[in-house]
Amino acid sequence: SRYRTTEKRDAMSHNRAITYQEIRESQLADFLRIYNESFPIDERRLYADEGELRRFMSAKRGKFHILALNEEDRLLGFISYWQFERYCYLEHFAIDPSERGRRLGSEMLGYVRDNIDSRILIEVEKPESEEARRRIGFYERNGYKLRSDIRYIQPPYSPEQEGLELLLMTHGEVDIESESDLIELKREVYNA
Repeated sequence: SRYRTTEKRDAMSHNRAITYQEIRESQLADFLRIYNESFPIDERRLYADEGELRRFMSAKRGKFHILALNEEDRLLGFISYWQFERYCYLEHFAIDPSERGRRLGSEMLGYVRDNIDSRILIEVEKPESEEARRRIGFYERNGYKLRSDIRYIQPPYSPEQEGLELLLMTHGEVDIESESDLIELKREVYNA
């Protein structure tokens, strides 16, 4: 495994070990459940089933990864990300709704920053709803900066979906000046 196993024991986890690792085959159904519950249809891939997810992961091996946050054998959350030469793009990040409020999200972002790449790029919704403003605040508290200097349209994942105007946030030294610096991301992630 490419991840350093980290055990965390605290009162919230009832002395059970929290670990980070590449998602396991046995966790794909739980991943799809959390993924589909956490993201609107225009903000996610439309995986038909575990087999389609498995084929996608195999085709994109080396660049695309799913980091699982586990407690014992239970999937608590995940970050799907793309490792590019100039930055790490966090595509999807979710904690199981029943586990929110335990600071697991902040800890998981810290794990990525400290163990995978400190140069991180994310997309966020414009601050037009309370939920979107809370999400931006969460990332800001975790050291991310809003990049409102770059106008960004997320390409659709499939022809049936719409592109979305989103904002970018970065952590660390992410060298992007304009949307044209995101050609590799758009090609690899969105086939655009």
